[in-house]
Amino acid sequence: MNVRRILLTGAVACALTLAGLALTGCGTPVPDVKGKTPEQAQKAIEGAGFLTGTVTYDENAEGAQGAVIAQMPAGGTTAKKGESVSITVAGAEPVIVPSLVGTQQTAATAALAAVGLKLGDPISDFSTTVVSGAVIQQEPPAGTRVPKGTAISVVVSKGAKPVAPPASSARVKVPALKGLKLATAQSKLNGLGLKWKQVLGPGDGLTAVGFVYKQSPSSGTSVDKGSTVSIYTWTGK
Repeated sequence: MNVRRILLTGAVACALTLAGLALTGCGTPVPDVKGKTPEQAQKAIEGAGFLTGTVTYDENAEGAQGAVIAQMPAGGTTAKKGESVSITVAGAEPVIVPSLVGTQQTAATAALAAVGLKLGDPISDFSTTVVSGAVIQQEPPAGTRVPKGTAISVVVSKGAKPVAPPASSARVKVPALKGLKLATAQSKLNGLGLKWKQVLGPGDGLTAVGFVYKQSPSSGTSVDKGSTVSIYTWTGK
């Protein structure tokens, strides 16, 4: 009789617990994690004393992408602590971003494609430690879980920044222009980074119209780039 009474009492307690009354002895309520992200669901499940079981992704499921749409056991039911709670998430399964730093841009593109990701528009920058054409940094970083098809941003090295030339190299020697056609003289000066100014004069009695008969500064003179050289041509008068 006593044993029967104990069993009956236990059965009533379980029934009351399942009905939502705050009695113990029939397991722990499973948290309802529908609508949460997988990370939020895991935190809630493990915070209640359970284990996170299988995480399944359903690309064709209706509902907010990346949110839990189903779970087993269902939220509100009871189970023993330590049991697993499996969840189903709407959307494609995320992939882990590979490490791209130090790899050439072509290799980085291939590594991303292999896991269903793509390379975003790269940004170029100078680097003294990473060779030209290789990835300096990436965003998001390696190890991050992202949806398939995500574009990964990278900064690609242009190599070391060129050293500014010494001041002395900014000076050039004025070329010999006498006897050249005006257009040829102008082209030579432009090629050396010099400016020119045409001056019409009486000529030297030897040089034809349209040809340079005099220049200033004279040929061989060292001047700063950007300096102006006067080139004299005969008007024919």
